[in-house]
Amino acid sequence: MDVAASSPAWILFPNEEAARRFLMFAHPPKHQLHTTTTPPLISMVPLEKPALRKKNAGLEVDPGQRRVISSVALEAEDPDNPPQQLFYSLIAAPRFGKLQIKKESAWSELSAGQNFTQDDVEMNRLWYAHTAATNAAGFKGHDSFRFTLSDLDNETPAQSFFINVHTVQKGELLLLSRGGHLTEGQRLVLNTNILLASDSSGHPEELVYTLSAPPRHGLVHGVQQPGVPLASFTQLDIAAHRVCYTHDNSHHADTDSFSFVVTNGASSRSGTLHFTIEHGDRIPPTLNHNTGLRLQDGSTETISPAQMQLTDPDTATSNLSFVITQPPGHGRLLLRGVPLFPPLGFTQTDVDQLNLDYQHQGSLADIDRFYFLPTDGTNIGYLEFGQLREEPAVFNIQVDRVDRLPPSLSTRRIPSTVVGLGGGRYGIFITSKHLQASDPDSPAEELEFFISRPPQFGYLENTLTGAYIKGCFTQRDVDQRAVAFILPADMEVTADSFQFLLTDPAGNTMLPQM
Repeated sequence: MDVAASSPAWILFPNEEAARRFLMFAHPPKHQLHTTTTPPLISMVPLEKPALRKKNAGLEVDPGQRRVISSVALEAEDPDNPPQQLFYSLIAAPRFGKLQIKKESAWSELSAGQNFTQDDVEMNRLWYAHTAATNAAGFKGHDSFRFTLSDLDNETPAQSFFINVHTVQKGELLLLSRGGHLTEGQRLVLNTNILLASDSSGHPEELVYTLSAPPRHGLVHGVQQPGVPLASFTQLDIAAHRVCYTHDNSHHADTDSFSFVVTNGASSRSGTLHFTIEHGDRIPPTLNHNTGLRLQDGSTETISPAQMQLTDPDTATSNLSFVITQPPGHGRLLLRGVPLFPPLGFTQTDVDQLNLDYQHQGSLADIDRFYFLPTDGTNIGYLEFGQLREEPAVFNIQVDRVDRLPPSLSTRRIPSTVVGLGGGRYGIFITSKHLQASDPDSPAEELEFFISRPPQFGYLENTLTGAYIKGCFTQRDVDQRAVAFILPADMEVTADSFQFLLTDPAGNTMLPQM
């Protein structure tokens, strides 16, 4: 069989092996019957694949840095295609960073399955940003992404672009905690003079403080977020004055602190930051209670907080004092059973602990008092009913006298003048000329005559009311000429009598009198 042609035939082969196989088919061994008289003209024109003119050089970045991937680091060429038609197809995106490309005016993140062109590289539109912490799981100081290169007709095998992330040996973690001073209720912004952690990495944002025990008398919070407690913050936050401690305005503690653990990811240190609280005294004390005291004469009574109380929001009770400017005139003040000696005074703590007593010394006065000036030792004056006062206050003492002596008769004469009372009645008035009682502890008009045996022949009458006196009459009745002995109308009587007991309001009784 002849294979003939009137003109040369050009056959394009992609490689030498394909051409060799064709020739074996066109020119079989001699024992075959097939021959050709005009051998074909064979030209091997290789089909071009895109090629990396420079092996990919990779990229060097610092932790957290963002850098452009330029044609210096990644470049491909294809004689048959412009850079816009050379495509890098991502097989795997970076694990510890982001591959970003700029499209028009916006940046977008590339992920597996997406692509970019050589033109993007040459125009500096391709960037890599390292985003993971240097202590992230699996991170060993480098990152990479895998891709294939294609001109739409041909594609290279997959290869990797490596990014070397400069990691610094962090070395020993150093901690300096000097503490701070502030006035109660104030805020203290933390700075590096108060709290400083450092290592050899020079990255304060990677030094993280975590509170293990919060302060008891205040709050650690962000400067821009008062009232919201912070659980953690960084050394960079401290350096930027973004963290502060605010005291809660309490008065019972001179110090406060919080404990923490600071770490750089490789090592950690525990520490405590202490605060010294200076208690300022800006508010004068308030006299809440000054009710006075009531007691029996000659007795001793404790002055309690319900009767005398001084308060101050910024002063301890042990520092709230009562300075005596004028002591009581009919008694004395006792502190723990001992009379007060100059300089006279006591504290609110003494009152709270019931250590202050007033002892009446048995005088006849019904009222006693002492004058005092409340003070917190700093401010001038004190508050009472919302008003600032500077003059001494008065503590009044009501003395209830105890009637221990029986009354007595200073006058007792026999009345004898008979007078007509009208209506055929006759009687004898009993006046203060005949009967006068007295008592050193009671008013005379309150003394009572209790009739223990009435008259035998006549009877006693209250001439003001016309009532029959059965049980008793008073010295007031006698003084008012209201008591009369009524003579019996049916007999002549030359003498009669009645028996009485004289008593005072306290129940003290004189012996029976007739």
